[in-house]
Amino acid sequence: MVKKSVSGPRSTVIQLANGTIKVYAGKKISEALETIDSLGLYKGVRMIQLVEAVYQQGHKDGAKAVFDARRQSDALLEKSIPHRPPGRPTKKS
Repeated sequence: MVKKSVSGPRSTVIQLANGTIKVYAGKKISEALETIDSLGLYKGVRMIQLVEAVYQQGHKDGAKAVFDARRQSDALLEKSIPHRPPGRPTKKS
């Protein structure tokens, strides 16, 4: 019986210094992440540092998207509320 290769995203668990993360990636990237164990000490540490940096940047980008959406909704609310600065009322003739 021939095994069919699974296409689509796969989950790969990666050990980091602060814990573990699940990476959902395609077949090629998933296989590349599994080869981290066979790397030498120096290259393995560098690879883990790189993955950790990408993971942290993803958190920052996600938070940035949330704050940008919040700023846009605030701007829409400010435009929708009619506001007149305080002062003398206009004269009616």
